[in-house]
Amino acid sequence: MSHEKDVMATRPLVWGSAVSLLILVLAWAVPTAMEGWLEANVASLREEPIEMPAGRSLPAGPRLQVNPDRDIERLRAAEKTHLASYAWVDPSAGVVRIPIDRAMQMVAAGQMPAEDDGPEAGQVPATGQDSQKGDTP
Repeated sequence: MSHEKDVMATRPLVWGSAVSLLILVLAWAVPTAMEGWLEANVASLREEPIEMPAGRSLPAGPRLQVNPDRDIERLRAAEKTHLASYAWVDPSAGVVRIPIDRAMQMVAAGQMPAEDDGPEAGQVPATGQDSQKGDTP
């Protein structure tokens, strides 16, 4: 009759632990050494300026946003002003821009003329590009 051994072989366990430890040390040491080498070489490259050939200049740099929060606030303020003001879009055709709140009131009340109808006395023509013939009342 056979039975299992209650003693485990230690040699494979020791070799497996040693290999795992070696891999762990290499995984730390190699990137650390590479980082030191790169920092030394990149630092020396930064100290040497790039010389352009005579008669040539560097291209214009990109126009980066210095303060994107301020820029978006200005954009939103300009859009809000645009949506809340009256202005001529095309004076020769009699097309005007009206505040969005007033336009929504006029659409809800059915006061906006159909696109194929001309502007009637006292009414403002619809100027939306998304409205097609037959869409407006």
